[in-house]
Amino acid sequence: MSKASSSRMSRRQTLSCLASAMACETAAKLAVAGPLASDGLAANCHGPIFSTTGPNAELYGAADNYPVPDVSLARRQGNPWEPKYRVGAFSHLDVLYPTRQINRAAKPWMFKCSFGEVRYRFRGAGYSLSDYMSRNPITGLLICKENQILFESYQYGRTDHDRLVSQSMVKSIMGILIGIAISEGAIKSVDDRAEAYVPGLKGT
Repeated sequence: MSKASSSRMSRRQTLSCLASAMACETAAKLAVAGPLASDGLAANCHGPIFSTTGPNAELYGAADNYPVPDVSLARRQGNPWEPKYRVGAFSHLDVLYPTRQINRAAKPWMFKCSFGEVRYRFRGAGYSLSDYMSRNPITGLLICKENQILFESYQYGRTDHDRLVSQSMVKSIMGILIGIAISEGAIKSVDDRAEAYVPGLKGT
């Protein structure tokens, strides 16, 4: 293995690669109209879009301010079978289940904001991502490419400060955290058993 191929990536490089990988498939199908910002938030940069409503908002608990289910109910049901609890539950999993916080870097690297408009085609017609949001029950959608955020939008009263359920994205995040732990010597090898670091898992 060459010296170049065995060199460690910085956290910034790692996160940039993750962002690019997550956006790769989507970005290939999208078109960006207009230039990208060359520095931070430009005067005409589209920042995050926030909405207190969304498609079928009443079904998802708008009248009750998108309630969070009782802890015992949430743990018993897993995915809430009552639609009115879904927005509340999926943005409060850190309240409903035991969690462990991963602290951000002392000087986090910030993505830049694009002021280009992202559009896509479906069945021969062109649409904006705002059109997409208006037709789908999505709490939050963020699309980035390289170091630019191309689109960021939230519905049902959620914001960029909510901790939204990440589903399979957490697999990539865990991969990054394991890589960082190995680079810092906290984990010796990916071939080690978990019980080597958490004795309580032995035999499970």
